[in-house]
Amino acid sequence: PGRYNLPLVLKLVGSLDPEALERAISSTLARHDGLRLTFADTEEGLQQRIGEPTPFVLERLVFDA
Repeated sequence: PGRYNLPLVLKLVGSLDPEALERAISSTLARHDGLRLTFADTEEGLQQRIGEPTPFVLERLVFDA
């Protein structure tokens, strides 16, 4: 049987390049319509809508000790 919801946890070691991560996620979203898919409730019923690719912006949080 197909499995579509596969949770995953990764532990990153070392520094993270936020700009590279943003580019990678933006590129993935641009290539895969299903990741931009929403459903609209219309008079005719639910309709699928695929949004335009937009740049992904990583929210940056700063925690001071």
